[in-house]
Amino acid sequence: MNVCLLTGTFLPNIGGVEIGLHNIATRLQRLGHEPTVVCNFNTWRRLRKTGWELPYRVLPLSPAAGTLLARFPGLFGWLTVTWMRWLSRRYAWDVWHVTGAYPGGVVASLFRRRFGLPYIVRCPGSDIQTDPEIGYGIRLDPRIDALVREHLPKAPAVVAMTPSIEDEYAQLGIPPERVWKIPNGVDGARFRTSTDHPGIRESLGVASDEFLFLSVGRNHPKKGFRYLVEAGRLMHEQGIRGFRILIVGRNVTDLDLEDRDAEFLILREAPGMHDRGGGIPAIPPDELVSFYRTSNAFVLPSLVESFGIVLVEAMAAGLSIVTTDSPGCRDLVQDGENGLLVTPADALSLADSMHRMMTDAHLRDRLAETGEQRAKSFDWDDITETYASVYTEVRKTDG
Repeated sequence: MNVCLLTGTFLPNIGGVEIGLHNIATRLQRLGHEPTVVCNFNTWRRLRKTGWELPYRVLPLSPAAGTLLARFPGLFGWLTVTWMRWLSRRYAWDVWHVTGAYPGGVVASLFRRRFGLPYIVRCPGSDIQTDPEIGYGIRLDPRIDALVREHLPKAPAVVAMTPSIEDEYAQLGIPPERVWKIPNGVDGARFRTSTDHPGIRESLGVASDEFLFLSVGRNHPKKGFRYLVEAGRLMHEQGIRGFRILIVGRNVTDLDLEDRDAEFLILREAPGMHDRGGGIPAIPPDELVSFYRTSNAFVLPSLVESFGIVLVEAMAAGLSIVTTDSPGCRDLVQDGENGLLVTPADALSLADSMHRMMTDAHLRDRLAETGEQRAKSFDWDDITETYASVYTEVRKTDG
């Protein structure tokens, strides 16, 4: 099949959406399909400047398609559909795999109304979930919300990565028979590779006998990093020593901190991807994999997630996990089985569980072992084959 992978964001941005689409496109090609990623114009331009030679085709959306579609849906919907019509004829796409209820899901709905091409929509998070208290979710904009409510239920098939996303679909009136349950994936082999732990720790300023907690994510209120920092303070005030907390992600160095936090906290910007030879970057970055491999436990204090891919990465790396009993986190981690769940936005509960993870080696090892086994169910090869089956199904029923 010729598959159009339509998305608003892509490489060289680094996140679950971008890494996931790269893995899907790469494996679709290995299965004998012809994938084409179509992404935001500015993202496409940045990707071209890297000089990376990806094994599949990447094309741009028309400029300003996403930013102006909500304000002028008639004009920019028509322009984008016209552009996609030209591309569709040029590359003879059989099916669209759309990432994002907006703008991709809206564009696909408008396109289908005129030309009938089958498609599926996978909602990765902020396009479908909302949390007004922290300003999270593009549907807080009433214009975008209206477009999503109108067009997403028209999709022939939608993909739910977790039960939390299923619930959002149900609230929009999408029939359950059109919902496919497909999780995000992880390249497990990357996270099982050995690494020079002493060298990495030395570069971070962490002693070999210090307990290192790792947390990964961009600096956004939904990630709950403020509660992780407060948990570290509480542990320090309780006289607990011998631990460090490493937070890695985009703009995390902008976190609001106090001087005393430097005693236990390490902040690192999201590592960039570098050419491994042949024009192809390491995805996810080698440095990020090394951070997982050198840590003792993983902490994710998020208030809401669609699919906490970093939790699966942590499991694949053999780390025990402390996370919150919140959407997207509790879907992947079961309390006492493959991690510990704490109350969201509760620094004291978080600190208690982190201290427990430090001091109970038997618990830590048991949770890590169970998590590592669970991570095997998120293999990208199996997930991509499932997607190919969905493409075939929607072509039968909607072609």
